[in-house]
Amino acid sequence: MSEALKGALIIGQSGGPSSVINSSAYGCIRTALDADCITKVYGAYHGIKGVLNDELLCMDEEDRAELDRLPYTPSSALGSCRYKIADPSDNDKDYKRILEIFEKYNVRYFFYIGGNDGTQQALELIKEGTIYRGSVDLNPVGTGELMIQYAVSLCNGESIPESYMVPVTAVTRDNVDEYLAMYK
Repeated sequence: MSEALKGALIIGQSGGPSSVINSSAYGCIRTALDADCITKVYGAYHGIKGVLNDELLCMDEEDRAELDRLPYTPSSALGSCRYKIADPSDNDKDYKRILEIFEKYNVRYFFYIGGNDGTQQALELIKEGTIYRGSVDLNPVGTGELMIQYAVSLCNGESIPESYMVPVTAVTRDNVDEYLAMYK
């Protein structure tokens, strides 16, 4: 078994701000704070712009009781953006800056929550094999299918589970094309 990758983590938010992306951020932050392989947890202030501008919040210095309020907080707790990184073959300035910041803070883990643009960019980077090795993505198609199935069951007087697991998909270079085809 290989040794765990050890270093800092940056988490950012993009797209439409909501308590949903705050809940996802909370789950990531809380779990990262307790992970032995993660040495520091940073929040990117206003998403990828926070990384580019070296505006990182030290999440491990925040009061745990305050962090516990994140799932119930409207808007985007870390700040959101809709900044699109240029194609690296056209302009690699942003990519170089991101790597510079990752090196400065010994970042080994990067999580970006929310937004179709951010998701699309991450998937393209996985496909190219540049920055990302892979991603774990909520499967919105599978979630939508499950919600309709449950709604139909309820309308037909059938019982449904009190809770359910949201489907997730591990996306790597090996399956990224298949995953992207779901959205075409």
